[in-house]
Amino acid sequence: MRLLTGRGVEIIKFDLEETMAFEGEPINRGQSLTISRTKQNLDNNEISIILDPLLPPGTTFTIALKPKQNPQEPGIYHFTINAYPQGENPQGLYLGFGRLPFYHQGDRFP
Repeated sequence: MRLLTGRGVEIIKFDLEETMAFEGEPINRGQSLTISRTKQNLDNNEISIILDPLLPPGTTFTIALKPKQNPQEPGIYHFTINAYPQGENPQGLYLGFGRLPFYHQGDRFP
């Protein structure tokens, strides 16, 4: 996941233990989903999240990430979202852009 702003690129470290997933959208939250693994690769700035069991096509779901610290520049950060099916050599499907708003710079979280 590469986070972009109008001012450039900043790597944001996330508290992956706090990652949540659920069916639906934040305003209409459904059943919690089980995350079997999360990892962040700081070399290419990507986050991988694996759900178990896998979701059937057409399922609307939300993944919530918690940063360890807000970026130095407040603003709305954009990132790309790709989904990969199960199997050998899966082809990823680009789903679009996501947005993470940060209103305060550099806040640390307990």
